[in-house]
Amino acid sequence: MNSPKHFYRAEIDGLRAIAVVSVILYHAQFVLLGRDWFEGGFIGVDIFFVISGYLITRIILSELQSKGSFSFLNFYEQRARRILPMLFVVIFVSIPFAWQEFLPSDFVEYAESILSSLFFLSNFYFYFSTTEYGADSALLKPFLHTWSLSVEEQFYFIFPVLTIIAFKYFRKHFLTVLVGLSLLSLQYSESMEVANAELNFYSPFSRFWELAVGSMLAYRELYHKSSDEGFVSKTFPAIGLYLILYSILVFDPDTPHPSFHTLIPIIGVTLIIGFASENELVGKILGSKPLVWMGLISYSAYLWHFPIFAFSRIGKDPSNFDKFEWIALTL
Repeated sequence: MNSPKHFYRAEIDGLRAIAVVSVILYHAQFVLLGRDWFEGGFIGVDIFFVISGYLITRIILSELQSKGSFSFLNFYEQRARRILPMLFVVIFVSIPFAWQEFLPSDFVEYAESILSSLFFLSNFYFYFSTTEYGADSALLKPFLHTWSLSVEEQFYFIFPVLTIIAFKYFRKHFLTVLVGLSLLSLQYSESMEVANAELNFYSPFSRFWELAVGSMLAYRELYHKSSDEGFVSKTFPAIGLYLILYSILVFDPDTPHPSFHTLIPIIGVTLIIGFASENELVGKILGSKPLVWMGLISYSAYLWHFPIFAFSRIGKDPSNFDKFEWIALTL
């Protein structure tokens, strides 16, 4: 097993930066030369899912390997310290604006969305209460974006248990189990895209495979990572970056998602996490100071941007200049 110590990778923060910027630009809906160029920016959330699966699995497997046990208390305490303080701040700051801007019925719905986000059930709440994601009415719901946070937290509650069971009793087949569950989840998302596209979008079962891809990357890095510095390690990250940028610029609301189409950006993220390093070009770009800085504030920027956008949209038809102001305020 490779050492779990000192495994900080600047290119991961660079990937976070691409993810949060693409989501922010997608929600801003800039129209330049008659086109919204970032209609595929929603795949930023999928990038976050892969990164989360990678980091969480690395933490779990490293602790199991080094200590022979895993502390659920420490794990959830660390997650709570990272997630809850900023979420509480955004909620408290938004309440006066909601009180001023919303009709009573809308304020009740706003309060319900807050409660669902605190209990990490936003994805289910918005599935039952919201129109199509990305529609105008959905863009006026300040905490709609917390659906992805809820999916991650649901993963955090279930996956450590599955990991520990698989690691202790099926260690030789750990990767096989993970691949099998991922394929089932991917097939589920492809089938549900036809049967119920809205449920497919919000369902944790449709997203499990994306988080599991990150888990496979963590397993590979800890147990099987090669020291190859040749052609593969220098070209795969560039292909990965291309696939991500292609998805952001070419995908649109009509692209089935999540589905087999989503493999394009997920493979891109996989190639970067699996092969990028500070010794090749893509790793150096993603590890640059501006992208790392943006990656380090990505969680806060993600939480702040949607309430700012939603409240600012109420009662007006925003210009591109307005949207630049929203982004500046977010940062």
